[in-house]
Amino acid sequence: MNITEIKELIDKIDNSNISLFELKLDDNYLKMDKSEVRNTSSSDYSNYESDKSIDTNKNISSKIENNIEVLDKKRDSVDSLEKEIDENLTIITSPMVGTFYEAPGVDLDPFVKVGDSIKEGDTLCIIEAMKLMNELESEINGEIVSIMVKNGEMVEYGKPLFKVRRK
Repeated sequence: MNITEIKELIDKIDNSNISLFELKLDDNYLKMDKSEVRNTSSSDYSNYESDKSIDTNKNISSKIENNIEVLDKKRDSVDSLEKEIDENLTIITSPMVGTFYEAPGVDLDPFVKVGDSIKEGDTLCIIEAMKLMNELESEINGEIVSIMVKNGEMVEYGKPLFKVRRK
């Protein structure tokens, strides 16, 4: 559709009784809205709209303020929870990109399970990177609280693997 055809279409719609027209062709979109609500010039209506928008703005402002207060309270509780968690838990992250394996072989038991006590130097998992099997050893003493990835899952550098409660 070229510009001349578009202008002709606009003129025809403008001179018709159609109040709303939409056209979608390939990547082009044309919308004309000539409804009475949009074209009214009555001062009564504009005053009504103005009053209505002021009320709406007040309502929106009060809702926003209430939401901000709620969010502040939630952020404060999350911050205090994070501090509590930070003091008790350590997150062990992946030192490289690779595949996470919880056991040294398919039919073998995992290196660690939730609830296991670990000490510095214990093997926690294997991360396979470029066909090399890299054992990840613990740098702390503690208890495994959570294993945050599944066996065989791809991990990136810095991805959380284990939550450990320090002892």
